[in-house]
Amino acid sequence: MNKKSPDFTTLYIIAGAIIMGQVMIFIILYFITDFASPIIDSDLALMLKIVVPAYLFSMIIFSKLLCKNRIEKAADIQTNEKLNHYKQNLVIRLAMLESSALLSAVIMFITADHFFAIFFFIALFVSPIFFPTEERFIIDYALSSEDAQNVRGMP
Repeated sequence: MNKKSPDFTTLYIIAGAIIMGQVMIFIILYFITDFASPIIDSDLALMLKIVVPAYLFSMIIFSKLLCKNRIEKAADIQTNEKLNHYKQNLVIRLAMLESSALLSAVIMFITADHFFAIFFFIALFVSPIFFPTEERFIIDYALSSEDAQNVRGMP
């Protein structure tokens, strides 16, 4: 039986905590929202119905492009440093998605409109795409077979 690397266990905890924090904030905001009386006027709410989806999809695309660019720049570093680099990329990606999810939840609270919950859940369901795995690390950083075995914890 193959044990998980302690580095990846830490990454699982970080990614899970980020996702669970988003869910908890959404649940709290959902239950304290008075859907009968919005806090802002309808014109601003209409504008936000354009801004929030645009922000969400731009964060998804921008996080992918930014991290891809960072991975290309890390081609010549050592495997241990690549793992640290992978951790940084994971936190950057999840933070960018988290910002759009939290924006959606807060706007739902302010506008008292369930429409924004849709974008929260889109961001939430996109987050596991970036969930850390040893295989993704090996593929993204094009590790040699020897380095890949070391990452997997095989003798």
